Amino acid sequence: MRKYIDLPRKDPHHRLENGWYESCQQRKVPFITVKRRTKYADVHWDYITYPTRLDALLHSFDGALRDKAKEIYLRWANARSSFDGSDQLICKRSINPI
Repeated sequence: MRKYIDLPRKDPHHRLENGWYESCQQRKVPFITVKRRTKYADVHWDYITYPTRLDALLHSFDGALRDKAKEIYLRWANARSSFDGSDQLICKRSINPI
């Protein structure tokens, strides 16, 4: 089963992205997208698809999920990259694609 979706540059009306969100919500798995650009990629990892009763559990990790995601980010980062994160949402922008 796929864990993420590789979105095309153009997704009219965000149909693929919205469909993926609904699929993740039904399966109760993280909503993960990769958007490849010409040279770089953006990665969005979000636990918004989890039931809200799990928010306290995610907060209890006290930054551990964010810190592990940052370690991965640093392997693929370049001078143009940026990272924003918490234990519920990770955004990596302009990273080198795999």
